[in-house]
Amino acid sequence: MTDLLDTPVETGFDVCQKVVNGELCGILLPVGHHPMRKYCDEHQPAASKPKAKKTESSDTPPRSVNINFKTPTPKKTKADSDSAAVKEGAEKMLGLLPLIFAMAGDIECSETINNAVPQIAAQLGALAEYHPGLKKIFAPMESTGEAMAWVGLAIAVAPVIIGILVHHKLLSPKMAQTLAVFSTVAAGAGQGGD
Repeated sequence: MTDLLDTPVETGFDVCQKVVNGELCGILLPVGHHPMRKYCDEHQPAASKPKAKKTESSDTPPRSVNINFKTPTPKKTKADSDSAAVKEGAEKMLGLLPLIFAMAGDIECSETINNAVPQIAAQLGALAEYHPGLKKIFAPMESTGEAMAWVGLAIAVAPVIIGILVHHKLLSPKMAQTLAVFSTVAAGAGQGGD
């Protein structure tokens, strides 16, 4: 242990600096200790508590130091699981958008949306911590509820809107036919559930 005495310490200490019987104590200081701390718990000067008598005999084996390098893992909270559920549900629901554009013949927008869906879903998951209503819309357990009712309404109204747009020549008959096929497929999926 005399080597420790010869080693200069520039910033803070990692071992106890108390000299006992002519030797440095050398016990490792606790992880995350204050940089100016010099002594282990046993040799730490404390004004309010009296020092305990040392009862070690010469045949007592030297103390061992148990260092635990295992990093504690944070516990998952309800907010974490809600966030993950919203992210997963949002990815599934938003994943339908590229399909709509692809069926309409717009491959470029379909690919752009498809590439953005994971990031959008992750942000919706993060926002779910602050807006619990997002769970009602996107969480898989809730998707058969209100969210699916809204999707069902959109599917039911789609033929009416398509008919009006074709009648007023705002939508070509060819595009109307493509959208009608999609709304029929979507209506079948909406009735079948998840």
